Formats: sequence, structure tokens, C-alpha cells
Amino acid sequence: MSHLHRFTLLAALLASPAVTAQWQVTGTPVPELAAFDDAIHTIMANHSIPSGSAAITWQGRLVLAHGYTLDPGPNDIIVQPQSLFRIASVSKPITSTLINRLIQEGRLSLDDTLGQYVDLTPPPGETADPRLATITIRNLLEHLAGLGVYSTIGFDPMFYDANIANALGIALPVHRADIIEFMNGVPLATDPGTTYNYSNYGYLLLGRVIEAVTGMSYSDYAASVLNRIGIWDMRQGRSLEPYRAPGEVFYDSGFFGTTVMDESGVSVPYEYGAFNVENMDSHGGWIVSAVELARWLANLDDPNASDAILDQASIDRMYSLPQNYPLPYNPGDAYYAEGWAVRDWGNQQRNAWHDGSLPSTTSYVVRTMYGWDFAVILNRRDETGTTSYSAEVDSAMWNAFDQIATWPDGDEFPHALPVIFRGGFDR
Repeated sequence: MSHLHRFTLLAALLASPAVTAQWQVTGTPVPELAAFDDAIHTIMANHSIPSGSAAITWQGRLVLAHGYTLDPGPNDIIVQPQSLFRIASVSKPITSTLINRLIQEGRLSLDDTLGQYVDLTPPPGETADPRLATITIRNLLEHLAGLGVYSTIGFDPMFYDANIANALGIALPVHRADIIEFMNGVPLATDPGTTYNYSNYGYLLLGRVIEAVTGMSYSDYAASVLNRIGIWDMRQGRSLEPYRAPGEVFYDSGFFGTTVMDESGVSVPYEYGAFNVENMDSHGGWIVSAVELARWLANLDDPNASDAILDQASIDRMYSLPQNYPLPYNPGDAYYAEGWAVRDWGNQQRNAWHDGSLPSTTSYVVRTMYGWDFAVILNRRDETGTTSYSAEVDSAMWNAFDQIATWPDGDEFPHALPVIFRGGFDR
């Protein structure tokens, strides 16, 4: 395919009745990196994904920033490099970055306990598990807090709105404080520090720790850190479609559920009211562009820079082996650190990544030890639970990397001078 055709609607082909697919790529053409565009095209075509975006850095420079649109429906946008997507659990390594910034500043310690920062009062008539107050910041970061998962407590509290409202005798929608109060009465599944149980709720609690330490909202503190490296447009997502942000893609899994945003009991498109995005802030609530994710990744690559969020000691701590890891560690084995999955080969040579998944959302960020990082976001996932689109993205992007003969010069990152914190991301 010619360079021109790769970045147009392929008008000549669309004129043929035998061709129905509409494929458009926006952003600066990068012929040397066409293999990455082809990789995303294949995934989107295989799974009928209408909206996607990718941003790739090489040695700290943004070398590819593209929006992808395939067969858009009536509510879909033509995706731009700066278009916004829900990123689901890619919010977790962002929260870990913020927590580690506070540790670096001496305002927080990994050994501090949850009870120092969060009100652990259970609902009336119930008793809190005495182990709850002993959970440490490190336990929460590493999913070792004992909070449990579906297999141990039977539910994820972040998707348990109606039950929580009924238990507390309140009306929908429930709020973060309601979820915490309810969970204060739920016994831990395991002793803190012993057992890995991936917990959205644990990262919700980390957001409240940030608020207690800083005296700011989670979103405002994030802005105070990220504005200074040139990240301006990420924000907290909204549950209901009328509040979709300007430039945000459309979500449409085709499934419906009962609204959790009020007591009406009506059936709604699952992405727009069947779960409460506002409650997910620090574990899964961000919407952001691939470009701004790439800027955050690139900043972590240069801990000696004047605007570095984290220094090398903080990055080493963030990627260290979890508390319960059975030593010895075999270099290159995967483990979950503080908000990141990691493979470590020693001498600060690591690959680190995290994926995210919500109905009609797949997100994936990777930092590599080879000098390139990437962020890919899609507005679909496999709703059957049998296929991981992020795994496909990982394989496809590494295969494309192996095809790159030369990397382009230049840098697509805007390079405006940093300015003073101008306000939160809640807009």
C-alpha cells in the first residue's frame, strides 16, 4: 500500500462495491514505522474495532502518534492522536507513580498503614476485621492486602453498587465513601502481605490515602504532578453518555444492564450507566490520549531529568519484588510489583507493563529496556472473556518492532515550557 493511501480514506477503493471497510489513520505519517500501523489495523479488522490509538517513543522522543478509525458507526468519531479513551486499569500504574512521588518527598512510607489515613469504621452493628488497620501501603500497591476477589469474597465491590446500597439502606448511586464503609464490615480473605489477589478496591483506597496526605482531591494531586510534564488533557471519565468528554471515543459492546446511577431500574447500554465510572478514579477512572500516556512513560525513562516525576531510587522501589515473592528470583521471570507487571534482568534492565479492561475498552502500556515504549488504546474488548486483546496487542507490537530497520529523527511531543499547576483534571 502506498504512503498516501495509508493516510486517507482510500477513496478509490471505497468506490468499488466489493470493498466496504473504511480505514483512516490520522497524525503525521511515519513510513519507517508502518509495521506498527499494520499491526493495529490487523487487530482492529479482526475484531471489528472502530476506534484505536497508538503512541510510540524511541529514546524519549515521540516518534509515532496515530489515531485509527475503521468502519465508524453513527456515534463514532474520526480518531485523532489526541482523542480520549477510557483506560481502565492502566490507571493503577498512574496511581502507583503518584504514591511513589509522595514517598520520594518523604510524605508517605511503604510501611504506613491504611488505618493512618482512611476511616475504617464499619456499618452500624458490624465489626471491622482487626487485620484491616494493619494493611500497609506496600500491601495495597502489590495487591497483597488480603481484600479478596470473586473467588474468595464472591464479588468485586467496585461493581456491587445495588447490593451496597441495599446493605447500607441508601439510594443509588453509591459513592466511594459508601463502598469503603461497606467494605469495612467485610472480613479479609487472607492475612495482609501473604496472598496475591488483584484488587480494584485496594487501588481505590490508595486514592484516598493520596487525598489524606495531600489535602487535595486525587484528581487535583494528579494534575499538580502531571501538568508539570506537559500532560493537560487527561481527566476523570463519566458514566453517562451525555457527559462524554469532547474528543472522547464512543463505547458500544452491544450489551445492556440495569442502571446503577439511580433507582429507576431501567436497562441501559452497559458502558453508560451499568457501572459507576466516577467511583473508579484511582483504580480505573481516567480517560486520556495515547500521546499523554506516552509522555508519562517517557518521563519515567529519564529519572535524572529536571522534570522527572520519580528519581532512580523511586523507580527501583516501584519495580521491586513483592513482599511475598519466593526467593531466589530467576532474572526475566514476570511478577507484579507496585502497580506494574515486571520482568527484571538486573542492572536496571526491565520491561514493565499494565493492561486495562472494561466493557468496550482495552488499554495497554509498556516500558521496555530497549529504548522504546508504547501505549495502545482500543474502544472494544472481547466480552466473552476468552480472548485478551491486550495480549494480541503485545505480540503484534513486538513483532512490528522486530521489523523496524531505522527509527525516525524528530519528536512529536509538544515542547511548551512547563507552567504552574493550573487546576485539576475534573472538568
